[in-house]
Amino acid sequence: MTEATRLRIWSLLNETFRDVNQTLHHLPGIKMDCGHYRNEVFPFRAYAEFSVRQRTVVISFNIQLNVDHFDIWGDIAREDGFILQDMMQASVDGVPGNEERLIEKSEEFAERCKEEAAVLIAKEFN
Repeated sequence: MTEATRLRIWSLLNETFRDVNQTLHHLPGIKMDCGHYRNEVFPFRAYAEFSVRQRTVVISFNIQLNVDHFDIWGDIAREDGFILQDMMQASVDGVPGNEERLIEKSEEFAERCKEEAAVLIAKEFN
């Protein structure tokens, strides 16, 4: 995965996480922290933590490199690991030039987050 692809995916997800946070602004004391990182196994991981009082809900998006393909998944979970909603599971061939498919899957995840994340998170905090 190239750095340009990482930056493009992060830009998309960062905007999505901020949109979800804006939708949740009506919750008193809502705080958000988000970021991304990578390592040898995960060429891209991103998260957004939403907190109210002592409770936290996390949106996560992961791209894992396997021998000849990328596994992609994302979910919304409580900080104790309980998954509130699986948001995506996909696989993309790791052939050169296939990074556009990674971006497409990231866009699908972002769109689903925009449609569903704020409702799930608000419900968890109420």
